[in-house]
Amino acid sequence: MITIVILTQCGDADPDREANRLFVEAYRLSEEASKLEENDPVAAFEKYNRALQNIDKIIEDFPDTPVAVDATQQRTLIGDMSIGKLRLTVPRMKARASSLDDFHSLAKYLSGRHKEVQKAEHLIEYAGFLHRFDRRDLFDEIVSEVTDLADNHWNTEISDPVYNQLSGLYAGTGDWNNAIQMADQIQNLRLIRDAVEHMIAKGFVAERKEDAPGQLSDLISYLEPNDQLHVRTKLAVDLLESGNHDHAVNLISTGVPGVDEEGALERLETLNELVTILSRHGKFEIVAEIITAIDEIDEDYTGFALREKAVQLYRQGKQEEAMEIATSFGRDYFRHTSLSKIAVQRAETGRVSDALTLLDDIPGQLAEKTESRLQIAYILSDFGDYERSDSLIEISVPEIDALESSIDRARGHLTLADIYTMRNERSRAAGALENAERHARDISGSESMNAVTDEIFRLWADIGRPDRALDAATWFRMDHESFEDRVDELFRHAVERDFHDLAKSLAGITDRRAYFEYKLCLVYLDSGRTVRARQLAYEIRNFEWRTRAVADLSVELKRNDEVAASEKAATDALQMLNRIRDAERKEGTLLHVAKRLSASGLAMNEERKTLLKGLVGQLDH
Repeated sequence: MITIVILTQCGDADPDREANRLFVEAYRLSEEASKLEENDPVAAFEKYNRALQNIDKIIEDFPDTPVAVDATQQRTLIGDMSIGKLRLTVPRMKARASSLDDFHSLAKYLSGRHKEVQKAEHLIEYAGFLHRFDRRDLFDEIVSEVTDLADNHWNTEISDPVYNQLSGLYAGTGDWNNAIQMADQIQNLRLIRDAVEHMIAKGFVAERKEDAPGQLSDLISYLEPNDQLHVRTKLAVDLLESGNHDHAVNLISTGVPGVDEEGALERLETLNELVTILSRHGKFEIVAEIITAIDEIDEDYTGFALREKAVQLYRQGKQEEAMEIATSFGRDYFRHTSLSKIAVQRAETGRVSDALTLLDDIPGQLAEKTESRLQIAYILSDFGDYERSDSLIEISVPEIDALESSIDRARGHLTLADIYTMRNERSRAAGALENAERHARDISGSESMNAVTDEIFRLWADIGRPDRALDAATWFRMDHESFEDRVDELFRHAVERDFHDLAKSLAGITDRRAYFEYKLCLVYLDSGRTVRARQLAYEIRNFEWRTRAVADLSVELKRNDEVAASEKAATDALQMLNRIRDAERKEGTLLHVAKRLSASGLAMNEERKTLLKGLVGQLDH
């Protein structure tokens, strides 16, 4: 009996001892793993995983021990880490460790660190790169993952934006059936509109032609009346331009529902756009219906619509009808501006004398009248009749300087500069631009000032004076949002004329210099000037944009079969990432690098894997 009791007591003691041993080992493994996280996530995962296995073994094999009870209730700490945190750390470290296998795994891992909608956005952008490089297997994998995310989510605030992004991705690849299918899953009406507009913008009508309205009709029918009209207008424009007039007219005829008080201004602008488009294509019967709809909302807008109809009627040979509308306006402004525009139409058909007579019959000083005279001077210059053109310019100059509005005066001289630029008379164009600048000084409104400065900048560049264009750029009211809206286009305008120093100088007057230098680097890469791209990429002083540029350089070098140079640039990009101080920017830039290197097929060699161990380890610290 004594022997049995002793053996029993030993048996009771063994579970506690073994549980304690497993726990102590788990503690040691967890401590070792925490020190390895930053520099060796693979080893850290292995140790964390073994520590968790020990805890699970304690709970499963020794459930009655105090250690197991505490572990089950997650009261026990393993060093500074709770068991609950350990359970979250193991899959995170597993994903981090697997991210070092190749750049594809890294891109997926980094995308997965974000919330659902942003994760989908990153993955869909990545899928676009994969499609560009014809990595079809990886493309299908990513798209399937994003589709599952949307399909399996109960919250439409998350699933709707994801379906919208998927529809846009498919539209960008010309896969219209899937683009429509994804759009059809969206519940949010505004996002349905966005998806349909994106398909139209990507060339849906040109590809599907007559079938286009029918295929989009169900989606359009879900929308609110004003949104329906807006989308139908965009669709009709493409149908008209592709020659499908009957389909366009039918679409618009069924797309002018009753007046909706909400969004009246947007509706008016859309209806006026329709008048312009349909008038240009000679669809005057439906134009009359639309003008009636406009008149029910705002009589002033009716004047603009009727004026456009009159001008287009004249252009298409229906001169008596056009003049009847133009002369019947009750308001002088619409009557005089209509006649001014019709005078230009006469000049375009060679009836210059009649055009000038019509202008002379318009009483008073009117900016549109002077502008029409200058347009006729432009037409004469285009005909090669510089003598008569100059005589009109001579009449117009004092008229320009007599205009009340400084904006009108500046624009008048800009039109003169445009004429001289077309005639390649650069000194006279420069004189007109200097006059435009003189009047621009008196413009008070920031938006108007920026609009005029935009034109001055472009024309100086057009006549080969980047120095004066740069001087003009200093006139911009940079604190106004209109500057940000314009600077991208101005930068592109300078680049298109090969004024790269001007483009860089323009970037220098903004607070986004490095971003624009990066954009210029992409221009060089797209045009095959890799030597200049390489030089500029390494000169960018901001390490975020320098890293992105060097990664893009690596991709282009790879496409050009410059393998050694591509490999070096890829490694350089990873090394530069260590110089980015802001953690969020570092992660975003690493994701940029991973997407591009993965899409281009660059391998994860040992040197790059070593660099990435440190980078990936820094993300949570």
